[in-house]
Amino acid sequence: MPQVRKLVQAFLEASAIASQVSSPQQPRLQNVAAIVPSNYTVPAGYTETFEVTQPLVRPSTRKCTVDVGLHDFAYSYYEHWVAQFTPPPAAECGTEWSFVALNWQGYITGRQFDRIVQIYVGEAEVLHGTTDEPSRVGIYWNVEKDVTDFSPVFKTNQTVTVILDNIVDSTYTGVFHTHLSFDFYATDSANPVPSTVPDALIALTQPSPDFSPTLSGGKAASFPIPAGTIPPNVVRAELEYVVSNHANDEFYYFNVPDSLANPDNGVFGGGTFKELSVALDGTVVGVDWHEPVIYTGGMNPLLWRPIVHPGSSNVPSYRFDLTPFVGTLTDGAAHTVTLNVSNQIAGGNWFADAHLRLWTDKSSTARTTSAVTTTSIPSTPPKVVIATNAAGDANITTTLVKETFVNSTVTTASGPRVVSIRKRVSFSSTVQLTQQTNVISLSHNVLTLVQSASFPAGNPAAAAIGLSRRKYGLDIFYGYFPAADGSYFVNTTVATDIEVKQKVGVDLNSIRDAGETLAKRSTSQTGDGYFGVQGGASVGVCTTDQSFNYAVKDGQCYHRVVSAYNRTVSSSVVDGHCSLA
Repeated sequence: MPQVRKLVQAFLEASAIASQVSSPQQPRLQNVAAIVPSNYTVPAGYTETFEVTQPLVRPSTRKCTVDVGLHDFAYSYYEHWVAQFTPPPAAECGTEWSFVALNWQGYITGRQFDRIVQIYVGEAEVLHGTTDEPSRVGIYWNVEKDVTDFSPVFKTNQTVTVILDNIVDSTYTGVFHTHLSFDFYATDSANPVPSTVPDALIALTQPSPDFSPTLSGGKAASFPIPAGTIPPNVVRAELEYVVSNHANDEFYYFNVPDSLANPDNGVFGGGTFKELSVALDGTVVGVDWHEPVIYTGGMNPLLWRPIVHPGSSNVPSYRFDLTPFVGTLTDGAAHTVTLNVSNQIAGGNWFADAHLRLWTDKSSTARTTSAVTTTSIPSTPPKVVIATNAAGDANITTTLVKETFVNSTVTTASGPRVVSIRKRVSFSSTVQLTQQTNVISLSHNVLTLVQSASFPAGNPAAAAIGLSRRKYGLDIFYGYFPAADGSYFVNTTVATDIEVKQKVGVDLNSIRDAGETLAKRSTSQTGDGYFGVQGGASVGVCTTDQSFNYAVKDGQCYHRVVSAYNRTVSSSVVDGHCSLA
């Protein structure tokens, strides 16, 4: 199988634009001081690149903006942007906020790779994403993110660190011109502090300047929590697992079983199933299942101009309810949280860190205890079926249906409550390799149900049951067609369907995909294109179409349908045709 990375790179070299698999390591070429611009103005004629999503709903209360500043990333490996953050004036916006927004802007022209971006306030990673690949005429972006649930971090002076490792030399000329700010919105009677804001947040990262460890070849990342760090009266705990995949695992949805792997020819092993796990003091307390994101250098870079793949600007994280285990966390002892990804391969890299959010009992300082009665998190491997023929074609199917269950009695000053977490995944993947692996088609599907329930001990009839339903689908056709004179062309079709629903659960004793839908977020994106290289010249045509729907019962509605042809938006319609169905 011709390596996807090599084909894309050849095309970009010929067309005087550049692309690369986002790579965590590059050799130090030089030590160039950062360039700090005096102002931020996007030059005329640049094209906006964007991820289709719902706009932030900002309250109408008083706003205070903390402008972190402007920075240019030229040669910036090992040269992070380090700035200072000061909370907004308490007299104007208070010390607690109804909403906090991150604003990350930038522009670039020339030849350059797509780059990993990590923004830390203190040691908390408030944005994890990638940059968009530039064009010769220039691009710009405006990324906004709701970071209200990081509020505890913003209450004190902090160091802000932005990691964007870039290279500028005679070949790769693009410099990222960036701007970062935060908007804080005061509270009032109609806009209180949301219940999603924790009382404390513990960042699980490495010490500066590295922050996010790299998982590779089966390596896990462990983070110590010193004794006495966690308040004794925690009543709820949630861990946010921030992770992205790169290098030989960037396109893991193509990966084959180890028995068929041929890394020298770009055919990597490890398979297509990647399970994320969280362990507390060496015991696994939760698992989830990774959903791929394609960065703007992936597959055919023309597909992502100007509409990028869902999640590439703000990589989705994974949240684990650790409330059943709060009694362990509140014992005053030191603890260790370990993050892992299954089926890692040599040369693959996963950036991983986490945030532990804690909610405390406002009415009492008494220690919370818990008694875990059931922990069922089986290490069930997926079923893999391989079919091959004499021509060397292969059809690989990978399937898994798995359910986990944790049940615990959590006792606070208000008395004992039973807390249970059920999860179920239905995973299926089909990878077909034909024509000496020059033509690849795949279908990658993940359906995840997460049910959380809580009720006073002895009174299950009073149970509050919430159900989250995530459905992810990725279908790809990739055909490489070489000619005898050394020219070639590549056809690529990428279709992505994502749907997330928040529902009312209906059955305390089993997990069922039923109940009323309270909120829905869905998107469907299809990109189709080809590029070719002949005699050093390149050609390419690409179309991208996407629909996006966001609806909340008796609340927000946003629906957009947008299309692009050859790097230009050809149509865009925003209307009120939202649906919870």
